[in-house]
Amino acid sequence: MNKILSIKNLSISFRVFNQTYKVLDDVSFSIDRGECIAIVGESGSGKSTLGKALLGLNPLATTIIEDGGIYYQGTNLLKLDQSSLRAYRGKEISMIFQDPLTSLNPTMRVGNQVLESFLKHHPQITKEVAKRKVIELFNWIGIHNPEERFYHYPHQFSGGMRQRVVIAIALAPNPKILIADEPTSALDPTIQIQILDLLKKIQTDLKMSIILITHDLSIVSRFTSRTIVMYAGTILEDGPSETLLQEPSHPYTQKLLKSIPRLGLNKRDRLIPIIGSPPSILHPISGCPFHPRCDQALDICKKERPNMNTKNSACWL
Repeated sequence: MNKILSIKNLSISFRVFNQTYKVLDDVSFSIDRGECIAIVGESGSGKSTLGKALLGLNPLATTIIEDGGIYYQGTNLLKLDQSSLRAYRGKEISMIFQDPLTSLNPTMRVGNQVLESFLKHHPQITKEVAKRKVIELFNWIGIHNPEERFYHYPHQFSGGMRQRVVIAIALAPNPKILIADEPTSALDPTIQIQILDLLKKIQTDLKMSIILITHDLSIVSRFTSRTIVMYAGTILEDGPSETLLQEPSHPYTQKLLKSIPRLGLNKRDRLIPIIGSPPSILHPISGCPFHPRCDQALDICKKERPNMNTKNSACWL
């Protein structure tokens, strides 16, 4: 397998009232063609900021690229102007946003919203042909009676069906990479499984690379081959999903796993919350960003930032 996307030493800051605050700090990873990876971590760890950075969707007026590059098939997307970058958005890299209700225009029929996405990237196709393809796409992703549902409005769909429409909008341009930002967070557990199964079908049938952004570690083993753990805007651990979940190396990953319910948990075993809160970007921490909450922290953890070790874990231990 060859790499389709590489992020190298990416550091990003936001400007707020003439002050700059770092939100991503020296982030590096890559994804192969057809690979499915997960990016996990608590809220505020920088997952969504990273996802939006891949498409240049963070606010231009307040976003500062401090260092690094985002290379898509060898092209550094950070070096492109907005006009050139639009050629990559949707057609090459597409994104499913968190809330399907706010992602859809409530005044437009859902079919027209998908049709708009399709025609924007395939202007050579007539509207009639594009409409047939949208109906075929609806049927393929599990929207029943697609000819009728094409003319319905978002409020006439359930949460799970709205998410399928949002997925259809993202798939319409036929991208090479799909970024799914918390695609199941607002859905019931049974619907969550259906959406994850649909994403797995997309990855398998279309040979598409998928980046799943989530705070729910319980879903990554079912769906992804590799998991990246983020905290305070940096990567603390990166490895095969099954290995990382069974034998986590970094203390943060270990504590994260102990704090969530999971199958096979003994009734006498208690969930152990992580003491404290993630650091604020307003008050940066020296050394390892997790050391104030880590009960295994050494003196060096408070002074120096660790690099990735042989276990792909950024930890002095």
